[in-house]
Amino acid sequence: MKASIKITSAGGATLTAGVYGSNAAGDFNFPIDKFGATDNSYSGDGGYNILIKGNTDALNGAFGSYSAYKFYITGSTKAENGKAFSDAIINNNGSGESIVVLPEGAAITGWEITQLLY
Repeated sequence: MKASIKITSAGGATLTAGVYGSNAAGDFNFPIDKFGATDNSYSGDGGYNILIKGNTDALNGAFGSYSAYKFYITGSTKAENGKAFSDAIINNNGSGESIVVLPEGAAITGWEITQLLY
């Protein structure tokens, strides 16, 4: 199995601008080898973004537009979200999945592929 992070979604998010995603409850895996940079400045406390490596959005007409996984999160802060995702990525040993563990009371409610314009 490829190295990946696994999220468990409680479901219920309102997806906004993505071209693909899910607001259903369940487990989802994302391959680490597709990750570029991470960014939590766009979504504040309500989410977390991971840019998809080597993928720009020419349709948006801007060189600095990148496709990204956007994760919708409730009940935690921007710093806590960053730590949870960073720990899962860093602690992966190169194969298998590592689980994103949010603070108690926090939940992922959905995810989508969206674009971030820098």
